[in-house]
Amino acid sequence: MDRFRDKTEISIKDLTAVLLSKTVLIFICVILIGAIGLGYVMVIGRDIKARVPTDEEIATARELLSPTDAGTVDRVYAQYVSYSQYKESLQKYFDNFLFTEDDTENYIQMTTIFSMSSNVYGANNVFTSLSLTPEIYDEISTILPDEETVSEIYQRVWISSGERNGLTLLNEDEDGVFVPNEFTITVNVIAKSKEQCQKIEAIIDKALDAQLTALRKFDPNATLSFIGSNCSENLRSWVIARQNDAISQLNSVENTIKNFNNNQVNNLSAEQKAYYNLLIARDADQPLRIQGPSKKKFLVIGAFGGFVLACGYVVLKYLFTASIKTKEDISLAYNIPVLNTITIDGKKHPLFDKLIRKLRDIDGRDMDVSIEMAASDIGILMDKSGTDSLYLIETSGTDDESGIAAKLVDKIKSENDNYNVCVGKPLDSAEELKKMASADNVVLLAEIQKTKMDLTDKYYELFQRYGSNVLGSIVSVKP
Repeated sequence: MDRFRDKTEISIKDLTAVLLSKTVLIFICVILIGAIGLGYVMVIGRDIKARVPTDEEIATARELLSPTDAGTVDRVYAQYVSYSQYKESLQKYFDNFLFTEDDTENYIQMTTIFSMSSNVYGANNVFTSLSLTPEIYDEISTILPDEETVSEIYQRVWISSGERNGLTLLNEDEDGVFVPNEFTITVNVIAKSKEQCQKIEAIIDKALDAQLTALRKFDPNATLSFIGSNCSENLRSWVIARQNDAISQLNSVENTIKNFNNNQVNNLSAEQKAYYNLLIARDADQPLRIQGPSKKKFLVIGAFGGFVLACGYVVLKYLFTASIKTKEDISLAYNIPVLNTITIDGKKHPLFDKLIRKLRDIDGRDMDVSIEMAASDIGILMDKSGTDSLYLIETSGTDDESGIAAKLVDKIKSENDNYNVCVGKPLDSAEELKKMASADNVVLLAEIQKTKMDLTDKYYELFQRYGSNVLGSIVSVKP
């Protein structure tokens, strides 16, 4: 028997199987150390309080910048303030501008259309822009007492116009006669009843007549003719159109601010951003948000640290524990053939049991069947060599190995009563040592992860010293 201990190798498959078998340990470490990381953040985070930055802090941050860099920040901040104020004014305006279906379900809309003609270019603007004066709105407010603000009255009454035949000062027909420009003037009134609409229409009619009188000073031939009016309780399309317009304008300013942040603020240096953020916090009258440690970040770091520590512990223990790790270790280190592998009945790993068995090349045979096969193999080798004495060496000292040894003895003797079969630990007793030395054959029992390599080294030396005939080894493994 030759010794090749220097050829001992690490099996990646077996190491993977060991890691998978320790999933419970790894999971506990992940949870425990992750919780420690989260707890650490929660404890140190108690001392971090938001506060409004002082003028001294802002001045100190500005002094850290060059005059050019500080001026850049001031300019960028002024732009931000302008955009923010514009957004705020739009929001306040549209708070009173937008309708919901509940707001309009008790309202009706009266639409009245007039036809006007005039030789004056843009004469329709006189009616749309000048008719609804503050005094007119004040008069309308007496009819709509539920509307509290002027902006709400603006929502209820408005005048629009459409041109009917071109934009020229005067139009010529085919005979060369000038034809006045014609326009439609549309008056829209929203109120809670038809009576309210009619009262408001009467006020607007007087305002239109006043503007027509003013227009005739420039164009004596200007006319304004009533076409018709209509009342409708369906305001849904009008509400949706107004809402879409408001949303469109708000989205536009939001995109402007977003682009401003991407193109201006994000291009500031770290020192400039520090000064900029102090200005934002001060002038917005908001506490300065001091960035504390991230709970999510420390939880992930802790969990990952627990995973690494647990895996590292398992791997280091595997590498530095000098034990038989695979059945190939026996044949590789000592050139001893493995006669049979016996799977020890044990607990299963719920998640990775099949994968662990596959990585360790564990077959599905019952343990008693494997023991019977091993006993038959040993008996055949003894018959072929014409010998009748055998010594089985226990190396791990576990109850599982002792049970396998006892069953092997019974099976071997049951095949031939003349066999002299002993089992024991020769290094623990002088008497057992003599029995091993006098036996015709020796079989080494080894249990994966339990049998120490330094022990098998000592048996190797004994085999060399006594010239023992080593039939092979029986390897047992627990999934």
